[in-house]
Amino acid sequence: MNTNSNSGKDNVSALPAQIVGKFEALGESQKKAFEYLVLFIALSVCYSCYLKSSYHNASCSTSPMVVSINMALLLPILKFLLINGWPCALLASLDGAWRGKDSAQVALATYAATNMFWIHKYGGNYCPYSVAFWLTPYSLSAVAGHGVGAGLRGLRLPGKTPILLAILLAVAVALCWSHVRARKLQPARIMNTTAQPVAVAAPAPATTPLADIGPKADYSATAERAAGTPHFWQLDPRGGFKNGGKDYCGPVAISDSLVYLAHHGFPELLPDGEGDQAQIDLINSLASPHYLGTDPDKGTGSGSVLRGIEKYVVAHGYQCTTMEYKGMYELGRREREFIVADRPDLDWMKKGMLDPHGAVWLAVGWYTQTGEGHWKRTGGHWVPMVGFDAADPCALLIHNPGTRGNGDRPDDPAQDVVHLKEVSAGTLDMDDGPEHDAAGRYILSGPGLPIGPDKVAFLDSAIVVVVSKL
Repeated sequence: MNTNSNSGKDNVSALPAQIVGKFEALGESQKKAFEYLVLFIALSVCYSCYLKSSYHNASCSTSPMVVSINMALLLPILKFLLINGWPCALLASLDGAWRGKDSAQVALATYAATNMFWIHKYGGNYCPYSVAFWLTPYSLSAVAGHGVGAGLRGLRLPGKTPILLAILLAVAVALCWSHVRARKLQPARIMNTTAQPVAVAAPAPATTPLADIGPKADYSATAERAAGTPHFWQLDPRGGFKNGGKDYCGPVAISDSLVYLAHHGFPELLPDGEGDQAQIDLINSLASPHYLGTDPDKGTGSGSVLRGIEKYVVAHGYQCTTMEYKGMYELGRREREFIVADRPDLDWMKKGMLDPHGAVWLAVGWYTQTGEGHWKRTGGHWVPMVGFDAADPCALLIHNPGTRGNGDRPDDPAQDVVHLKEVSAGTLDMDDGPEHDAAGRYILSGPGLPIGPDKVAFLDSAIVVVVSKL
């Protein structure tokens, strides 16, 4: 028994040596070609982890670039060097014939190839200065990795080969874990946001007499926010949106709020451009698969909105210090961390609106009443909240993407107001899932949200985000 056991241990310990022996039995040119190919594949994966998240929007900026020293960047820099340098380090540590020029040649070829691939994938709207600038850190990572590997090669450490292989596995696992959060996850159920009831050319006449709104209204707390937030029409033919923009309420609503933030301390959130063209470019970027992934026929789900907003803000040099979701919809595993409650409340939304760096978006559901206290969902719509009435705790201001607004004139708050009425009992039939308790949820009505006589608008969910600089 002991003899067999020792023999098994000898076989296991000899396995790496056998692999190395077979590898060294290859001809010099075959071995070199194999090493070049392996390193090219490994570096392609590593480089793509960073390049694919930058070339979706890599046009040259016309605004000045400010470079500051921040010790908080030390960890990301070390992580960058580790991720992109370990393949060169591994080869240099295992092969005494591997030279620095080999690592340099493969790194340059890989950098060129991956740039070409991702630039082509995202439409070729690239900045040559950015390509040249990023060559420096990628080259540095290859040089640093080769240097570390060459130093390890000189160590006389028992079992060095299996140790290095174990390190390789650990780095690969860490790499996958690090970037799994950036992968596109499909939410459990996509929200149908077809804006059927509001696909109109102009706002419908106010259903609430203006006399009942104007004299008592007090929008002073959010008057500047409401006036400074654009009111873009999702059917605007200038946008060239897919399907005419009928289901673009999500990216349009989000763009309204991001434009406001861009004009109040976060300029990189808005693409370069004159007039409305900058917002049109922003809407198309948000709707792309890289961010919201808006379906031209079905709209944008709540999980996609959460994921897309976070990705967009981070990709443009900022961060979301607050991202909270209150609503009834199931979310993907990645987005569940943002869930705060299963239904929105007014104080929470108003607090987000009062934050100078905050934004609030409402997901409205269109319902048909099928019985006493029972409603069936038929569609939905995204709108940005832009203010509230301090004199009426149940009155909010929105900029409905389904209406034109007031053209070149500032929006009239009396035309943007919606009133919320809390429901005490009832059920909501989502058609593709379990029924939800309607108690404690809000029905919306008013000139800001014109709908047909056979429809009822419920506040299905809301998202509050606060943006800050790194």
